[in-house]
Amino acid sequence: MNEVTLAVFDTNAIHGYNPQYRDYGGNGRFDAFDMHDIHPRPVRFHNELVPGTQLLDHQGHIVPQGNYTPRLMTIAAQVDHDLQNGHGPYNLANANARLVHHHPGMNFQVVTTYIQNRLMAAGGAPEAIFVDGNGADVEERLGGYFSVINWNPANICRAPGDNHRNGYPGNGPDNAVALKLLIDPNNPGIVLDPNFGGFLEANIANLLANVDDFITSCNACLAVTPMGYYKFDWDNLLTPVI
Repeated sequence: MNEVTLAVFDTNAIHGYNPQYRDYGGNGRFDAFDMHDIHPRPVRFHNELVPGTQLLDHQGHIVPQGNYTPRLMTIAAQVDHDLQNGHGPYNLANANARLVHHHPGMNFQVVTTYIQNRLMAAGGAPEAIFVDGNGADVEERLGGYFSVINWNPANICRAPGDNHRNGYPGNGPDNAVALKLLIDPNNPGIVLDPNFGGFLEANIANLLANVDDFITSCNACLAVTPMGYYKFDWDNLLTPVI
């Protein structure tokens, strides 16, 4: 679960606007983001020791970003075109309307409601972070919105870097963690949303096969927080990783 730097939707502290994911010094798995010393915005993931190791963790994607960001870009480009051609003004409400219009079954309304209620109303984030019609390209105009999806905590585990796991999983899915979540959902470090759990169970043999189903399940998870950022004793993982 390496942190791969991608060119799109890579605002990786975006969920730090949710007060439930801010670092308040409790050293818990949901205390995920440090806040800027002056400005009211999250600035970095708060790394902690991986239980059972002496290694600092990172935001490890279970299903890799490279598998679903091309689909997110296609969807974003579709919405961007609409908002610039007769379906404006270019704002969050209209972006949501176009997403729901084109993809009524993918739970984008849940994402928008989460942004409005948790990141904006509770967290103080301005709307322009998520949708900004003045941006120079689709990444600037919609990058924040789709970063919420790209960095959805439901798909992220507090894990050692791949260099401490013999290169696993690299650019592939982390089946070892996925199996851990399914087999041991009552572990104190796991809160497995039924939507994501259902996706993992249905697709465990090929987690890269159903991209829209993956996005749909993760979007649904944003209706209930906190979740994700799984943090369990790495010595008890199903396969040796250190």
